[in-house]
Amino acid sequence: MKTFRFTPQLARHRDVVFTGELVARCHTERDGLPYVASLYRTHQCCEPYVGHIALNGMEQYYDIIKCREDDSDVMAEFFGDEAAFTLCKAANMPGYRYLGEPKSTQDCLS
Repeated sequence: MKTFRFTPQLARHRDVVFTGELVARCHTERDGLPYVASLYRTHQCCEPYVGHIALNGMEQYYDIIKCREDDSDVMAEFFGDEAAFTLCKAANMPGYRYLGEPKSTQDCLS
């Protein structure tokens, strides 16, 4: 089990430290820019998941979100529908079914 520390540039949460495992990672697009979206399953945290999104190749520009299994709508808003679908499905979250099938196949890196 690894320890992760994120200090987000966009200040959704400050200095998030947790132990956990990477569930899945995929490429997505937001505002016309390429991003890498990741989802981590946490251990000993209030929220069981931490989502991470960063500009492809520029990991210093990123944001994170803390979420639960039933937060598929929050994840869709944060990651975008297609990346949220891919990550929720990889984590076997019940809410991914409500996101619908993605229009294009995500490049999943899990």
